[in-house]
Amino acid sequence: LTKDGRFAYVPMRGESKIAVVQLDPLRVITKLPSLRGPHDAYTAPDGSRIFLGAQYDTGIVVIDPATQTVLPPIVTEFGVRPIRPSADGKFLYVALSSLVGFAVVDVAQNKVVRKVTLGTLPDGVPQPYKDTWTHDLALSLDGRELWLCDDANDLLRLVRLSDMKEVSQIKTGHFPHWFAMRPDGKVLFTSLWFSDAIAVVDVQTRKVIKNIQFERGSGPKRIAIG
Repeated sequence: LTKDGRFAYVPMRGESKIAVVQLDPLRVITKLPSLRGPHDAYTAPDGSRIFLGAQYDTGIVVIDPATQTVLPPIVTEFGVRPIRPSADGKFLYVALSSLVGFAVVDVAQNKVVRKVTLGTLPDGVPQPYKDTWTHDLALSLDGRELWLCDDANDLLRLVRLSDMKEVSQIKTGHFPHWFAMRPDGKVLFTSLWFSDAIAVVDVQTRKVIKNIQFERGSGPKRIAIG
């Protein structure tokens, strides 16, 4: 959604287009061109840009919502998965296909300025679903730490952003997929897609304190807190 809540920018992965949807009255305004396989969309904290990761390409689509135009993309090494903008809007933390880790984008420079590699695909483990080695990312409320879903190793990883050092690993069920942080920042929920569960993590102790089990085959994926 745009910061004023008037428009939605909808990734249309099959068409490699981005639909601009007016919300009231509800109608499609236009479809903008995209790199292949737009995956997720994120609004800059100040509302000046919309960022969309291209899963089947190598870049981030950048849109100016004021003019509803596509700007030059941010080039990446691999396909782009979830993205998390920093609270001040200066950086994007970007999960990439075939990477256990993340890339750091300097928004002002419109380019990747660092790649942080935290692990590899273990020997003998088949290629994860759609090259998903890392999926969702989550920033701590103070912006000092970054959580990652490591799907290649069934881990949650915690990185201190001041020096990009990994400070904790938490073993979970299979294929951790998406984060939802409780508003007080004390509890982090993580969907475990292939274990049909959600892990409840105490942020301070960095331990799983409960698993919420769903019916077999339900595969919880995206989660959010209302």
